[in-house]
Amino acid sequence: MAPFLAMGFDYLENICIILMITNSAEVSESIIYLSSAFTISKGVLTSFAWIGILLYSFKWVRIKILEKKNKQRLTKAKMH
Repeated sequence: MAPFLAMGFDYLENICIILMITNSAEVSESIIYLSSAFTISKGVLTSFAWIGILLYSFKWVRIKILEKKNKQRLTKAKMH
């Protein structure tokens, strides 16, 4: 869910930037703060997504290693 929310904030940030570029003479302070809030939100959600990906990747690798060890133990037990 976090990557999709980050994507939404990225689009909103881009819209604010377009508004700032096209109306550079009349850029309001609220647009600047809003754009900054969208940028920060996007960064936080992207970080959460990457942390989740890393944690689940480590968990998956750990499970695969444990499965391999269990399989080797079962094979050795059958041989004896």
